[in-house]
Amino acid sequence: MSIQREKVIQAIEIVKEENIDIWLTIGRETVMNSDPVIQLISKTDFGGLTAAMICKNGDNFMLANHLDSEGYRMTNVFDKVIQYENFVESLYKVLDDINPEVIAVNYSKDVAADGLTYGMYIQLSEWLNEYGYKGKLISSERIIGKLRGCKTKTEIEYIKESTKYAEKILLDCVDFIREGVSEKEILDFCHERTEYYGLELSWEPEQCPGVMVGPDTVLGHAAPSDTLKVKKGDVVNLDFGVKYKNYCSDIQRVFYVPNDEDTNLPHEIITTFEGVQEAVQAGVYKMTVGETIYIPDKTARKSLRKNGLPDFKFGFGHQVGLATHDGGISMSPRNKNYQGAQDNFFLENMVYTADVGVKTSRGHVNQEDMILITSNGPVFISKKQKLPYWCK
Repeated sequence: MSIQREKVIQAIEIVKEENIDIWLTIGRETVMNSDPVIQLISKTDFGGLTAAMICKNGDNFMLANHLDSEGYRMTNVFDKVIQYENFVESLYKVLDDINPEVIAVNYSKDVAADGLTYGMYIQLSEWLNEYGYKGKLISSERIIGKLRGCKTKTEIEYIKESTKYAEKILLDCVDFIREGVSEKEILDFCHERTEYYGLELSWEPEQCPGVMVGPDTVLGHAAPSDTLKVKKGDVVNLDFGVKYKNYCSDIQRVFYVPNDEDTNLPHEIITTFEGVQEAVQAGVYKMTVGETIYIPDKTARKSLRKNGLPDFKFGFGHQVGLATHDGGISMSPRNKNYQGAQDNFFLENMVYTADVGVKTSRGHVNQEDMILITSNGPVFISKKQKLPYWCK
């Protein structure tokens, strides 16, 4: 069974939970302007005008034209593919048969659930008005939030594999990172190892991995420098992930390039690393089913302050799946600078990163791990780094 079929079956149960008569995904030529949810419920983009419908009564089908219908049938994702001669007439026939009181469509403040184009929304509204539809037309954001967020067993296995490979490549970097190597050369090395394992990068090649060498590097999403080079005594931080069967990983690890006289990690680095690890663990402890999304972020910041460490200027974590930032429900402070539904709750089988970082006089000490939410509590998918890697 394909992942898309798994997700359609999962969506039927979600639609029932949400008491939605029809969840309607409609689009055309989506290769040019795709709806993010299509990759979850279809193996192909929509060509001609196409509608995918998943219903509370268990029905699941597509309306497609004569050029696309057989291709959809061959994917075995939906129970039925209806080939239309006239799309509007076929749509009205579905409305006659189901008589829905609530139709959910893909518009939302959450980018992952906002794939319905404005023009298509206007057109659909006109068709429904001409039909005389008296029910509600609402956002599908709760459906998509659960569907995208709560991973199937297959999705979880793929994410675990992608995380293992990311960890393996970062360990390969221990023998490569040394005095005189530039940020760009470290990025190129990670690309070579990714290609060696037959994988793809989790995000844009120009910024994956994020390479932060020493205290003068650029923090965040920026391309590495080809002039900033590793010096003895530098901390190097790598933010990296790969895709395994389209599913992403996203972890950060810390490396130290010792001075000639160093026999141990500098006190500043080890105390900061321990404080960061403690903050990650404190936040992860709160990532339980039913807990409010912003609580782990608040808890991690409190842990840093307790240890006399400065705050971090980003959210504690984000969902991971088909995209590295996989949906709009992020663990972040409740203020307008952060987009995402921080008042939502954790659900079983969500996958998040847990990310804390502090700048030191020698460079950035960041830890980012992959976490699975289970009914028995949060579980680390990635292996926690015990100490910064020592690069001889």
